Amino acid sequence: MTVNEFKQDRSRFKSRKSFLLAAGVVLLSSTSAYSYYESTEKTVEVKINNWEKTIETRADTVAEVVKELKLPVKPKDYLVPSKQTKIKDGMNIEWKPSKQIHLTIEGKKKTVWTTADTVKDFLKEEHLSISKFDKVAPSFNQTLQNHMNVKINKAFPVTLVDGNRKKTVWTASTTVGDFLKQQGITFGKWDKVKPGFDDYLHSNSSVKIVRVKKITDVVEKSKAFAITIQKDSSLMEGERKVLQEGRNGTVINTYESVYENGRLISKKLLEQRTIVEGRNKIIAEGTKKRDGQFAAETASTAGTRGRELLVTATAYTSNCSGCSGITATGINIHSSPNMRIIAVDPGLIPLGSRVYVEGYGYAVAADTGGAIKGNRIDILMPSQSVAAQWGRKQVKVQIID
Repeated sequence: MTVNEFKQDRSRFKSRKSFLLAAGVVLLSSTSAYSYYESTEKTVEVKINNWEKTIETRADTVAEVVKELKLPVKPKDYLVPSKQTKIKDGMNIEWKPSKQIHLTIEGKKKTVWTTADTVKDFLKEEHLSISKFDKVAPSFNQTLQNHMNVKINKAFPVTLVDGNRKKTVWTASTTVGDFLKQQGITFGKWDKVKPGFDDYLHSNSSVKIVRVKKITDVVEKSKAFAITIQKDSSLMEGERKVLQEGRNGTVINTYESVYENGRLISKKLLEQRTIVEGRNKIIAEGTKKRDGQFAAETASTAGTRGRELLVTATAYTSNCSGCSGITATGINIHSSPNMRIIAVDPGLIPLGSRVYVEGYGYAVAADTGGAIKGNRIDILMPSQSVAAQWGRKQVKVQIID
């Protein structure tokens, strides 16, 4: 090898050595930079509601992580740890967005922000005391949603009178119908409620339930026969003869009885059906004059026709005390309480006379009475109430015939 060739080889060797040295410096610098970058990244666990994500970040604070992830965190949200907290490797960050809830208590409304999960948690968070009688909607276990309406009606006392039982009940119902449904009260067909189902309740209201029963009774009853008087000119005056014996009939009466809270309020006859026909008793009464009697009539009965008398009039019924229900002339007034009959003193008004009584109308003098003497008459009325209304009064009586 010549000297020149040696010098050339040596020069090439130095150039390669310089190149390798430079490459090594560059590689070392890159590795150091990468190691530094790696050492500044931190692993963070981010939890959003029930969603979790692991991220690698070079952020210094929680606020920078929030910004990096573009999370719309609001002041009322739940964020742990706070935005100012420094990021550490392996840190857990939890974010729970708040919800806007429209709360109504006894008609008063307000808007509340909360991160509670359920209605029950929300009420606890708001320090609201709820009794078992209060009404909350939605229910306690309902999951809260953004813009949800939560309504609370506080319970108040109501007096409940059910038939003959009375008690005080706490309720949050606003109407009578809802209150009774809440109490599980059932009704019969005829029961009555006061106030009505749609009426509103308030503190110390009173709800009354009248238990109504309608009972139908079927009663078999004997119907007394009537007595018919027939004038008979073949018989002497004062004589009587039975032409036909009477026989009682049988009827079936159907009554409707109405009871309110166990007390009888009314009883009404719905139907009367005859199952055995009765037969009237027929009596013949003589009208034939005895010798010499006709001439004497002018001084007695004949002289009474057309006369007008002023009398004291009282009233009686077929069921009066001491009454037998059969008149002095044999008329059964139990079976015919609506007949126009008066009791008279036969010495003043002859029995059988047809009369006109002022304020009463036409009638027949067909009865007598122990207290009916002189200018006194007793008028047959269909019921005690009508008799009581008549009372005692002065009236004019005209004898027709």
